[in-house]
Amino acid sequence: MAKYLNMDQVYRYESIADKLVKWGFIGICFFALGVLCCFFPIAGEKVSMKLLPVYIILMAACGIPIYIGKKKNGEISTAMRYEKIFGSDVDGTVTAEELSAQMNKPSFEIFPELDILFKKGYFQNCNLQLGGKPCVKIDNALDGDDLGTGFVEVKCPNCGGTSHIRVGTNGTCSYCGESLFGKSQK
Repeated sequence: MAKYLNMDQVYRYESIADKLVKWGFIGICFFALGVLCCFFPIAGEKVSMKLLPVYIILMAACGIPIYIGKKKNGEISTAMRYEKIFGSDVDGTVTAEELSAQMNKPSFEIFPELDILFKKGYFQNCNLQLGGKPCVKIDNALDGDDLGTGFVEVKCPNCGGTSHIRVGTNGTCSYCGESLFGKSQK
């Protein structure tokens, strides 16, 4: 269903995030055992208390991959929220105002975040435009795209003007108001 999310990239990042969190927790558990061994004898012998600070530092260091994994999961969640906004857009251009209203954030926070997500390859079938009035442009739909996934340029039979219309939907000519239909390209 996701036509604007690059699901290959999402799955790749999810896999990395899951591994980071998993190995971080394993490391914490391993070094926590070391800490316990400093206080309680195992097989009749205690581990030297001199190792306690080392175990604690290593436990704390194991929190880093957990943090990175959780941050990556947050990126994925944010990309999914943006994808829903892109999918519900009616004119093929998602403006700063539309994004701000739907994300409940000011646009000066949204576009740096989107820039990072686009550079990391989270999105497809759309592109980020930062010059002039920043926006996200939805790319043209190709033959075989599902209903509501992209936009096509439709020439008005009445006035000859060109309008950007979502595939499989009815729209109106931006110039004369004539009823138009967004038919996918071949």
